[in-house]
Amino acid sequence: MLQQPLLGYTPGNSPRTRGVPNTEPEKGDKDIVQFTSPLYYVEEEEGQLTIDLMRMGTLEGEIKVQYKTVDASGKAGIRYQASRGTVVFKDGESDQSIVVKVIDTDNWATTLEFKVELAGPENCTLGLYLFRTRVKVIDNDKFPSSKYAEQLEEGEEGIESISPWMLFWEFLKLNFAAKEIKRRTIKYLIMGQVENLYLFLTLKINIYLVDVLFNLSPAERVETEDQLILDTRQNTAILIGALYIIPMFFLHFISVQMCKLDLSGMTQEFIQSNMFRKYLNFSEQSREEVPASTVQIAIVQDAGELTEGYMATCELVSVLGKLLILAYFVLLENPTALVAIVIMPTAMLIFISLRSKVLSEVNEEFAGKSADVVQFVQECCQHYRLIADYMLRPTMCDRFSQKCEQRIEIGLDLEKVQCNNEQFPKWLGAIFVGVYIAYAASSVLNGSLSVGTFLATIKVFQELAEKFEEGYSVLGKVNNAFAPLGKLTYLLNMKTDLKINKDINRCRREKTSQKRKAVMSQDMNQEQGFRTDMIEIQISELSFQYGEKMVLQNCNLSCAQGRMVAIVGAHGSGKNTFLRLLGHSIFPNKGDIFIPTHLRVVHVAQENLPLMRLSAWKNLTIARPDADVELVKQVLTGLKMETMLGVINTELGNRKESGEEHGHQQKGHLVHWQDALTLTTRAKIHLARALIMNPEVLVLQKPLIHYDTQTDLVVVEVMRTYVRNRGVGLPKASMRLRRPRTLFFTPDTKEQAEHADLIWKIDHDKKTIVTVQFSDLEKDDLGEVS
Repeated sequence: MLQQPLLGYTPGNSPRTRGVPNTEPEKGDKDIVQFTSPLYYVEEEEGQLTIDLMRMGTLEGEIKVQYKTVDASGKAGIRYQASRGTVVFKDGESDQSIVVKVIDTDNWATTLEFKVELAGPENCTLGLYLFRTRVKVIDNDKFPSSKYAEQLEEGEEGIESISPWMLFWEFLKLNFAAKEIKRRTIKYLIMGQVENLYLFLTLKINIYLVDVLFNLSPAERVETEDQLILDTRQNTAILIGALYIIPMFFLHFISVQMCKLDLSGMTQEFIQSNMFRKYLNFSEQSREEVPASTVQIAIVQDAGELTEGYMATCELVSVLGKLLILAYFVLLENPTALVAIVIMPTAMLIFISLRSKVLSEVNEEFAGKSADVVQFVQECCQHYRLIADYMLRPTMCDRFSQKCEQRIEIGLDLEKVQCNNEQFPKWLGAIFVGVYIAYAASSVLNGSLSVGTFLATIKVFQELAEKFEEGYSVLGKVNNAFAPLGKLTYLLNMKTDLKINKDINRCRREKTSQKRKAVMSQDMNQEQGFRTDMIEIQISELSFQYGEKMVLQNCNLSCAQGRMVAIVGAHGSGKNTFLRLLGHSIFPNKGDIFIPTHLRVVHVAQENLPLMRLSAWKNLTIARPDADVELVKQVLTGLKMETMLGVINTELGNRKESGEEHGHQQKGHLVHWQDALTLTTRAKIHLARALIMNPEVLVLQKPLIHYDTQTDLVVVEVMRTYVRNRGVGLPKASMRLRRPRTLFFTPDTKEQAEHADLIWKIDHDKKTIVTVQFSDLEKDDLGEVS
């Protein structure tokens, strides 16, 4: 690891600023302070995390560094307690630690992160990379709550056994527990009642208009004159007209404020970000069980439907508020109609309870068919080349048509159910208005009920019918949210590899500490490097199997840091598996692979050679966005990537002209640079971005398989430079300040293996790994990756 501060750094300033040249001092006699790992894990139930710092160098004299916590996805006061302070290393001390408290809550959350940063070194310098570390806080609660933990452990069957209404209620509580969403929801609900108050005002005004203002009968003229608000009926009419208009300014303002709250957007972002973050932490088994298309639908579609369900509950509160306003109005003005006001909602609730199951079943079936169509399209897009090469276009079109027809048939059934259900509130309103007219006519005719109150009561019944229709639509949205909620509940409770990573991380940290103590007592000339670099990479009692198939068994071997190690073995011997174990993409069933925690490990797979839909610059620097331009160019030059150098120079020129960031391109031209790339160039880009990131341990699967003999030599030389110079494109004068670079790779030929410092051979029959000499290599030892 490159262990020195950037040029221009002074105590109290940020130890790393974008755009500062990535160069190193020619000489350095100050000790280096950094964290012992780029990543730490803590379960929220633990309450606190101890973060280790290491000191490398002479250990002479007292040194100090400042530290502070920094928000990321996890926020101070919610996920952890903010902390800052000073760490002091006394004379001879090589290790120190700080304690950060995490907050344990009963509310579910995905794994959220925060950072801890070092700054302000006194009499020392900071590690270039590990002046900052990330902390993952593991939440063991269930989504949406742990109330149904036992059922949720059973997977899909357990989720189906939970009442969808109860599961949705738990989701509402979770959503409401989010501080910002809670604040905005309360505001949204309060603002939503303003329109109901306006309705109450207009009903009172309507009675006043009929019974007072426009009541010109001779018998009541004198009495109504006394009830006028102003001196004349005309002036009163003007005031009443104003009372209709003026509140609309306030209602308009409130509507705009409700839009600005963006409660829907925040809720959807909450669901989508949690689902995305969860997926990125899925275990290997979970990723195998869940197709990527399922996750995509969950994030894009299901999250939106669940958000609509949450917003529908807010609308439902507004509907209930209107019902209460109308009931209160009837109680004040016409108590005899109160019975009808009670019967109407009761009838509506009975109807909903009887029909909701039918609607839910049809809606769930329709959602399933819609998901089938989306998944089929995504799969065809992903495997278009296979479909085209095997002339399967007509077959795929026929299958797509069949799936669409099935969806249409279910959609028609859904429309029929919804149409019939939507007619019920209209029938209910018409029946109650008709019955009330016939029933209350005698009271109006004999004068015991005023015409204004009679007409206002009819208006109430009509408003109720409209609100029932609106309420039914709202409940429909809630009902539509049940299926996506069940799906998201399943996905958000799938297993992750976080606890495995936590255990491995802590085991490596403990072993690193022990081995550091052992090597710190050894004599070593600082001109030769640091004693910490003497810690070996070790494989101890390593065993791994897929199901019943044993791949590796009780493997024990080690190598010093700063070696180029070739992994050989017959076809099917497990080279691919072993490299994935080294790269920590899978984990041993028994034993362990020890790599000191302060060494960053990058695993570069041989298959896919993925490129993001980004500019060339951003693809190359995806793991190190603040990389120095000259460093990137030197890596490309070393790999003889003239075409990419031209693309990068063009992008940098565009950036300079437009004042934008590296690699700025106009929309629509972002990936055109990829169109003419050869497979060889793609493979080199794959390797180049790893070299630009410059990890201390690089694991390469078949890195030379895509090249001819001449290109092999170029790439091998760059690989050797990475190891010998402790990074590509970095000055040799400061090499001793950098951590050694170790490279593991699988060669395709004996000539490639000859460049390695060490050769590890996997014995296919004995399932073990042994160190062999180049002269002992056989032809079968360079078999394909298993």
